Amino acid sequence: MNKFKRIRPGPVILLLIMAVSASVLICGRDTLPQVIEDVSDMIYYHGLSRQVTERMEEDMRVLPSEIMLNENIAAWLVIDGTRINYPVMQERHGDEGYYLKRRPDGKYSKSGSLYIPSYDSVDSDQIIIYGHHMHNGTMFASLKKYKDFDWASDHRVVKLTTRDGTSVYEVFAVLVQNVRIRSFKWENYIDLGRYQDKLSFVAQCRRNAVVDLCDGNLQADTEYLTLITCDYSVPDGRLLVVCRKV
Repeated sequence: MNKFKRIRPGPVILLLIMAVSASVLICGRDTLPQVIEDVSDMIYYHGLSRQVTERMEEDMRVLPSEIMLNENIAAWLVIDGTRINYPVMQERHGDEGYYLKRRPDGKYSKSGSLYIPSYDSVDSDQIIIYGHHMHNGTMFASLKKYKDFDWASDHRVVKLTTRDGTSVYEVFAVLVQNVRIRSFKWENYIDLGRYQDKLSFVAQCRRNAVVDLCDGNLQADTEYLTLITCDYSVPDGRLLVVCRKV
């Protein structure tokens, strides 16, 4: 398996360090440990994404598995026009919650990692990916913009690269649910073997949507991708951006 070379901080990272250093001066020393952690995470993910992009541009025939860091990286998620350009981890049975506070390299981080829950996988009919809504704009913070219809309409394309290649998805529904009293239990729709199951899933999404972009077309072999993060507009809120494979 190929090892990643070390990337030196570029102009973007240097500007980032200057910005967060200024925030320490404004907000005080108590913020310094978190600022250091944020900078470390951003440099880590920036370097990782650069190397993945460069490898793919150098050789379009290279398999995603040759770029992945370790066996737990299941995919790579990209949404153009956002800061979402991250590896997606596969949570293991018996180790649930690990990636809530761990980067892909295992280092502790409040940002955690994007991850697929242990009861799901990239081979399912609905791939669920969880991620934190970080106040510094990283991880899944950009998903909050999908609550605006016009913005969502202009950013419908979502790309997910797995060991089988890159799949393109299209956002069709955006939901906000109270996780404790929710009317839609998305984890009950992992395997959608029957066409009727898919119709039911889409109907549930549209019924609970705050933004509905569905044009009514549904293929029998459609697969789905659901991105989930916290939403602060309701108590115990969860924001779902639901996509279908195109």
